[in-house]
Amino acid sequence: MYSKEINGTELSPGFGDMTYDAHFKRVFSIKRILAIIIKETIDIYSSCTVSCIEELMYDVNASSIQVGAESPAYGEADIKYDILVTIAIPEDLQKTLLYNFVQIKLDLEMQRKFYTEYVLSKRGLYYASRMVSDQIKVVSRDTGYDGIMPVYSIWITLVEGGSLANKVLKYQITNTSNNTIDRSRKPVIRMDEITQMFNIIFICIDKKILTEKKVGSGLEDIVEFLSLMFAGQFDDIRFEQKHDARFKLIVDRYKKEMTEMAAYLTEMERERAESRAEGLAEGRAEGLAEGLAEGLAEGLAEGRKEGLERGRTEGELLGTINTLFGLGWNTDNAIKFIKKEYGLTDESANNYLTFYFDRKG
Repeated sequence: MYSKEINGTELSPGFGDMTYDAHFKRVFSIKRILAIIIKETIDIYSSCTVSCIEELMYDVNASSIQVGAESPAYGEADIKYDILVTIAIPEDLQKTLLYNFVQIKLDLEMQRKFYTEYVLSKRGLYYASRMVSDQIKVVSRDTGYDGIMPVYSIWITLVEGGSLANKVLKYQITNTSNNTIDRSRKPVIRMDEITQMFNIIFICIDKKILTEKKVGSGLEDIVEFLSLMFAGQFDDIRFEQKHDARFKLIVDRYKKEMTEMAAYLTEMERERAESRAEGLAEGRAEGLAEGLAEGLAEGLAEGRKEGLERGRTEGELLGTINTLFGLGWNTDNAIKFIKKEYGLTDESANNYLTFYFDRKG
């Protein structure tokens, strides 16, 4: 299914067996690439050099990047972060900040599909909240809360054009009582520390760059950087001119991993588009049949509408399953993927796979 090489770069033997987020984690856990994202996304690091930020990920005790780090909590589901890292704040910058903290905690997530059965921002809220609660394991009358680090949950997601394409959305806690209290007073300043403590950021990349491979001008820096990365345009001069003067050194060292990530995203998008078209056609036919049957009891017009809507949804899901098996995934990984992407229960995911295999004969 895949070529042995792309643009002169030989692909790894297990290239097709890896999931898209596995390719993402291999590339974006590279400290210098992560440092570029931090600089171009988090305001307090915007004046730092990429090299400085890279070093800050070494300066903090136990701050090595954790790929696939888990967050177990009693009575709650475990969270498996894509990339989790603690980063120091430069001493000179600490003196100029209004608030008293010396480290931040960052979670970087890759979400290939923005529109899911749940609201993605609420998932970001949950992940960020767990990063806060994970910092205090036991709560008692003597618990001190001043050591809580600010958290940043950054989500890189692909979107199908529209108003969100190539946009950055930022959410944080805000003091909304500006008109009723004097914010210059010390007690208020102390209370306002939480306004920089909780941050959720969504970077929405137009997925057409996966197939068109063209990254236009006038984009926000972080959007341009990620678009060039996903398009596989690693020789583009903008990398060194705008993002990192030493970017060529990254390419020289990690070209295989970077090329494979971009190639996998492109190939998966192509196959998804083909499977989506096939699944949608089948779904329309099945949905129309179901709609006509229901229409005998509930009205032909209403039945057609419901049948078509259900057919479209199931058709897309079956198309996704077909793509996963086409990429060589096994059944367990396929179930985990559609559960995550479509918000399904174990029972529903298994039912869809049973239905898929029945149709395949």
